[in-house]
Parts: sequence; C-alpha cells; structure tokens
Amino acid sequence: MALIYEGMTCAICDQSLDIHGAIVATTHFITDESDPLWRFSDAAMHYSCFQQWQHREEFVRKYNATMGTMIWDGKRQHMKMDGSIEYVPADFTHVAASRTKRLGMILSNEAASTLKHLEERTKAARQGYGDPKLRQDIRDRHAAHRDPRAVIDLLTLLFREKFADVTRVDDFQAFRASGLDIVAVVDLRVVDGTSRHPLTAVDIRVHLFDDKACKIGEARGIARRDYLSNPETPGEDSLLNVQAQAVRGVAAQLTLLCK
Repeated sequence: MALIYEGMTCAICDQSLDIHGAIVATTHFITDESDPLWRFSDAAMHYSCFQQWQHREEFVRKYNATMGTMIWDGKRQHMKMDGSIEYVPADFTHVAASRTKRLGMILSNEAASTLKHLEERTKAARQGYGDPKLRQDIRDRHAAHRDPRAVIDLLTLLFREKFADVTRVDDFQAFRASGLDIVAVVDLRVVDGTSRHPLTAVDIRVHLFDDKACKIGEARGIARRDYLSNPETPGEDSLLNVQAQAVRGVAAQLTLLCK
C-alpha cells in the first residue's frame, strides 16, 4: 500500500486527506510514467472521489492485471470496483466450458491509439507519401500488404472458435450492462518497419476477466520479421502477415486456457 502520512492530499481532488477516514490506496503498480494513471499508482484517494472517478474501471482493471497475477501462499490480490482489496484463491488456470460462454471484446486505449497511428501511415502509403511521381501500381501493391485492423478481424475469428458468441464493447461498464460472461481486453503494440528501420514487430496481449473484473487468464502472441532477411518476397514480411503470425501465437495459448 502507498505510504500514508498526515498532511497528504487526495490524488484525484487534491484536497487534504483524513488518514483515519475512508480512503483508497495502492502500492506502486504502474511503471510506465507515460501512462495517464501512473501518478495515481502508489497514491491515496478519498473513497468518495474514487467512486465518482471517470478512470475508476480502468484503474481497477490495471491493478488486477498486474498485482492480481502475483501469488502469495496460494492467494492473489483482487481489487473490487469500490477500490477495496481482498485476497482470493489463485485458482485461475483455464476458462471452463468456454464454448458455452459469451465473450465481450474491448480494445485498450493503447491498442486504439496504435491502430489509429497505423491507419494514418496506411493512408500516407496509399497517397504515395505525397510523391506524385510514385506510380499508382506501386502505391496499390504497398497498401495491399497493410490492413491495420485486420488483426482485430483475425482475433474476432479466433474468439468465435473458442466461445459461444463474441461482441465488441467499449468498456467494462458496457460489458456488465450487456450480461456477457467474460471480457477479453486486447493490448496491441506494433513496430512498423521503414526503409531506415526495416523491422516489423507485433505484440498482442489478451487479458481475460470475468464479470467481476477478476482476471482469469492471459494469452500473448509476438511476431517479428526483418525486411532484409527475405528481400525477394517482401509480402511475407508485410504488416498483414506479421499480424497473422502474432494471432497464431495467441491462439496457441488460448487453446491451453479454454476447456
């Protein structure tokens, strides 16, 4: 838990805290300083402020996705939606009867930002990077190997093989309102190759949570290709193909999780 002392202020409203009153406090669990929620990690907040906080659900999810995976004496921490923390049996090893479960699919903020960036690069590729001298057939051939959102389509097909139904939802609030059984939060990182840095890499993490925001499993797929390794067949090193390789990695781990 965060160090609590007299005179400290709430990380949300910046008003003084009654350290003997109702507060929400966590240990330092977000290491990325560029994360908007970083400063709320290893901090204390008024209980009432936390309940009304717009980032509460994302904060709870990230806490359970990190601290909730660490096991002590057969137990792990689980943060409830009100910010309270309990110790529960560390018994998640698979998703039982997955083909009877209805799945919700959420794109993390990082995944959405990554896709937006890739779509902008794809648009530039289709326009020939602003060079009117670049032949149309070259632009078309380059763009044909780039479909940023194909990874989402591939993951959706994969989920439909493992679960009874798959529905895209915006966030945990929409997931709970939908009455679905499980939610998959998709994180996506992409290094998109250029002529100066001829490497394409895709890292996909799928975090599975139950309807109480308790983590029940994780699957990951990583793929990377160097353009220079196979210059005769650039299509095999395209973003589209590397995405497909990463999804196959997720599929292998998901097969072990889903029973």
